[in-house]
Amino acid sequence: MHYSDQVYKMAEAEMTSRRRKAEKEANERRNEFFLAFPRAREIENTLSKTAILTARALSAFFCVFVSLQQASGSSGLPDTYG
Repeated sequence: MHYSDQVYKMAEAEMTSRRRKAEKEANERRNEFFLAFPRAREIENTLSKTAILTARALSAFFCVFVSLQQASGSSGLPDTYG
């Protein structure tokens, strides 16, 4: 079944409106939670920083690994992976 472009645009506008409303309500609940439990915000910030540091460390490790593999002429992968 084929709907007109107008129907699709109306549906898209409705879904966008619902999504924005849900995001706003979620942010309000989140802020209320953090007001009630300030330590939770501290924990979230610490976890975020830890995740960023972990990602940076893995990225740096991968760069070093690739450099070492290129210097030795090995891909570091089994022959089946090239």
